[in-house]
Amino acid sequence: MTPEERERMMEFLLEQQARFEARLEKEREERREADAQLRKSDQSLRESDERLRESDERLRESQATLTAAILRVTELVEDLTTVQKAGDERLNALIAVVEKHITGPGHSAPPRQ
Repeated sequence: MTPEERERMMEFLLEQQARFEARLEKEREERREADAQLRKSDQSLRESDERLRESDERLRESQATLTAAILRVTELVEDLTTVQKAGDERLNALIAVVEKHITGPGHSAPPRQ
């Protein structure tokens, strides 16, 4: 190999090494950017997770409040049903007394002719 060929080979190798270094540096920079983006995404996910946990807690509290309200309404309806039955019984007793009074002696309808 002549000195000129060696010189060209050395230049070729140096150019290849420079290209390799440039590609390697570009890949390192891309990796740094990807890592930064990954950290941003991770932080965003953590924040979203925290908001979701807070929303879940508020939902559980709302469900507990709603359940308590439904139980109270159920109790009130049961009480109202009991009062309604007692009222019906008293009304039926009053109707029976009035019917006896109306249909009793001396209160019958006059005979038809």
